[in-house]
Amino acid sequence: MAKALIQMALDSLDFDATMALAEQVAPYVDILEIGTPCIKYNGLELVTALKA
Repeated sequence: MAKALIQMALDSLDFDATMALAEQVAPYVDILEIGTPCIKYNGLELVTALKA
């Protein structure tokens, strides 16, 4: 049986709040999902920042 993965959705439109939440939960989750409204509002800059 495969290991269950934990996924966290990041749906806040606030760039700084999203980054802070991602940093806090990253050690405990396997997948960080950026919601469509979040990407549309913040642009791909958010994706780049989260990958760094």
